[in-house]
Amino acid sequence: MIRSITCFLALVTLTCISSAQDTAGVKTVIFPREKPTHATNDAPSSRFTPIPDEITLVDSIVKAHIKEKFPQATTVQVDKYYRQYYGSIMMSQRIVYVNACCTKPEKFFEEMYFVKGGGNCYFTARVNLQSKKIMSFKFNAAQ
Repeated sequence: MIRSITCFLALVTLTCISSAQDTAGVKTVIFPREKPTHATNDAPSSRFTPIPDEITLVDSIVKAHIKEKFPQATTVQVDKYYRQYYGSIMMSQRIVYVNACCTKPEKFFEEMYFVKGGGNCYFTARVNLQSKKIMSFKFNAAQ
């Protein structure tokens, strides 16, 4: 009995350590449609969960937009930002919202974050998946 309990506790400990290591290097989170975002008043029925291929597309659109519209922002490397994604359906269009920050915010995996200031360290974007175009993009207090 004691051996069984010891094995169980060892398994739980290894699982917890493994989970912590798995998220240590992760820089993206995709919020599911059921997760309240506090960024919009969207009901879950007007939300969707972006899939990894859609996130790859969104990232490529954002990178191209930064390169074209902000050529002076040569230090902005999207892949090095911590990014949050969530999907919303507006007038039958699938829109992906992006929050990006160069440092990991508190509760990054649990809730949407909003900052004041930040310069090129923080940006937001809305990307229309059907048109493959940026609907809005801004650096927060761009320098």
